[in-house]
Formats: sequence, structure tokens, C-alpha cells
Amino acid sequence: MSLCYNKLVHLAEQVTTSVLFNITRYFILSGGAFLLIWFFRDRFKRYRIQPRDAKREQILHDIRWSLSTATIQGSLSALVLLKGNSSVYYDVSKYGWPYVFISAVLMMLILDTYSYFSHRLLHWKPILKHIHIIHHRSKVPTAFSTIAFHPVESLVQWLVFPLIVYTVPCHITMMIVVFGFTFLVNNMGHLGYEFYPKGLVTHPIFRWSNSSTFHNMHHTHVSCNYGLYFNFWDTLFGTTHPDYPKLYERVKNQTP
Repeated sequence: MSLCYNKLVHLAEQVTTSVLFNITRYFILSGGAFLLIWFFRDRFKRYRIQPRDAKREQILHDIRWSLSTATIQGSLSALVLLKGNSSVYYDVSKYGWPYVFISAVLMMLILDTYSYFSHRLLHWKPILKHIHIIHHRSKVPTAFSTIAFHPVESLVQWLVFPLIVYTVPCHITMMIVVFGFTFLVNNMGHLGYEFYPKGLVTHPIFRWSNSSTFHNMHHTHVSCNYGLYFNFWDTLFGTTHPDYPKLYERVKNQTP
């Protein structure tokens, strides 16, 4: 009986820690980015993608749903890691340093591919109307919009985590770095400001990287620009908005 109780206490502690980590990360990264832009809003005016500001009601809406997402995904991630039998390892010497970086590339490719196709699924009309619409209520996205999901979408977005940790041997530190970087990329996509350099969309290499404008257009036009890190899949399936390069350059050519 005592052993069972101790296991439950340990489980509760780990789940609580994971949830608090997610919530803290959200407020530090999303809240920090939002406050930084608000503080320097006059100086950053030339980088704005849309001319209007997000309303207070939308920001509060995004924070409420984001706290729900952080709680759901944090709890599920803790349960998966505690269950064991995953491919997560702690000793670098097990596979060596070169593989640590190879695994990062593999994780990013899986994340980008899963994100594109799951995003397309979420835009199926019945799902969009009742579930994904929560995220699309942010017509003028801010950093607070990054993980503002319906609980069902939170689960759909989270499923890539067990997919990775059960199929790709990944060092715990690199796993945290990759998923943290993913959150930052997602944050950038929702800022509402374009800080990437001029000429990105025509560069032979970097044009394959998504920008803040790229995802902002997804919020204003809905059925386009589904990718996470890259636009390979959007290009392949013809879902990149045709006016994306034009809008990107227009935003970058704005005067102060």
C-alpha cells in the first residue's frame, strides 16, 4: 500500500513539474516577446505585418486556451517519459556526439512533416468549424496565440511527441533543445512582426524557411501556408499563398 502511494506521489510530482515547466516557458517566451514588442512598439512599427492591433479580448482568449494546452501536453509528456520504454537516453557515449546532431535533424524533419499534414487535417471543415477555429479566432496573432488550441487540437499537436520518442533514439538534452526551438519558431510565426531579413523569399537556400509573414497569412487567409519550419510541403502541394513573396517584400520595404 505504501509503495503504491509513493508511486502516485512521484507521478503527481513529475506531472506537476512538467505542467509548470510548460506554463513557465509559455509566459517567459510568449509573454516576454509580447512585452518586448509592446515596449518598443513605435520603433518596431516598420516591421508590422498588419496595420491593426490585437484586441484585449483576443489576448485573454489566447492565454486561457494556451494554459489549457500547456497543462494537457505537459501532463501527457510526463506520463510518456515516466512509463519508460522510450528511445530517450541520457548518456552521450551510447551513440556518440555525431548522432546527437543527426537525431536533431531527424526530429526536425518529423516535426515539420507531422505539423504540415496534421495541420491540413485540422482544416477539414468539420474539424475546423468546431476545433481548429479556436486558434483561428486570432485574426491578428500575437506571441500569446502560439499554443492557443482547443483540447482536441492540443492532443493532435502533442501526438508527434510519442511518435518521436518511441522511434528516434534522442538524448534528453537535444530533445529539450529541439522542442524548445520549435516553440520559438512557432512564436516567431505568431508575432505579427517581420524580423527576418529582406530578400529571404528569393534567396536560393533560405527561401525554404518560413517567416512570420508566411504564418500570418495563414491566419488572415486560412487555407494556405500550413508549414512549420519550412515550406517544402506547401510548395509540393501548392498550398503556399501566391501573394506571399509580394507581401513579404512589401512589409520589408515599409519605411519607419
